[in-house]
Amino acid sequence: MTAVSLAHRHDHASVATIGRELVGLLAPACARVEIAGSVRRRVRQVKDLEIVVLAKWGERPATQSSLFAAAVEPYNLLHSRVLQLRADGVLETLKTGTTTHVPWTPKPDGKQWRLHFEGVDVDLFLAQPESWGVTLWQRTGSAKTHTGANGFVPNCLARWKALQAGQARLQDNLFIDGRGHRHACATEAEVFALLRMPFIEPPRREDANLPRAFPLDWRP
Repeated sequence: MTAVSLAHRHDHASVATIGRELVGLLAPACARVEIAGSVRRRVRQVKDLEIVVLAKWGERPATQSSLFAAAVEPYNLLHSRVLQLRADGVLETLKTGTTTHVPWTPKPDGKQWRLHFEGVDVDLFLAQPESWGVTLWQRTGSAKTHTGANGFVPNCLARWKALQAGQARLQDNLFIDGRGHRHACATEAEVFALLRMPFIEPPRREDANLPRAFPLDWRP
């Protein structure tokens, strides 16, 4: 175990370059991959990388065979790719939810993996095709302002609740409306349409007050 603080900050340009390099390494095993977080918002100083991925899946001979078992089983190509890069010494895989670097092997069906690459901590968020837009929007942020107040995303969620008279939420990367109906957004444009807001470019999402700037009956 390496007890390394995760609070160190880096300049945007260097982390963006590292992010693009990592995206290139992961891309062959991804149907989609995009840098999110503070790098996408173009914040000057960033703590880590956040990348949203849609993993490719393949089939291989089943590890257990029997009369009733399938001859093949699905497997996560991105998981295999990450483990190979780790074996080659290119990156580390770490436990999530800790303030130190704890070596860990991610689960193929996990929703979040943590890596360490070129001196930067990286959170990979594994999206589903139908909710890609929600995952990218949420992980782009911002979650908090520099003063610790609610950021752009929480204030968007407050707007969603106001639109639904308070009986609404975000669950499993799906918007749940006041009647319990689930809304899956495959693009960020669909997210903003659902919120009755114009599309906000990532750098402008540093402004936590923007979700309050448009009337609830806004239409394009």
